[in-house]
Amino acid sequence: ADWFSINSFTIQSRYCFFSVQYVLTYISCLSQFILQEVDITLPENSSWYDKYKYDIPVFHLNGNFLMKHRVDIQKFEDQLTKLELQNDGNQ
Repeated sequence: ADWFSINSFTIQSRYCFFSVQYVLTYISCLSQFILQEVDITLPENSSWYDKYKYDIPVFHLNGNFLMKHRVDIQKFEDQLTKLELQNDGNQ
């Protein structure tokens, strides 16, 4: 199976933590992925803070913007299926 990259841009707060953890637990049952959690309040992530401070949580899938403001499980499923089909077609 192919591995996908998910970037989760958040601020360390209880709401964001639980919503992100819920999604990632669910998604991990569907596909394999490498997760990079990005706390946008850290100094080294200031460019992401400037971009996403009013939009968290924000998700990127394989480096491309996927969603913001809320978690949409169906959108995750649809995009993972699309990527898996593309990868199967390239093999």
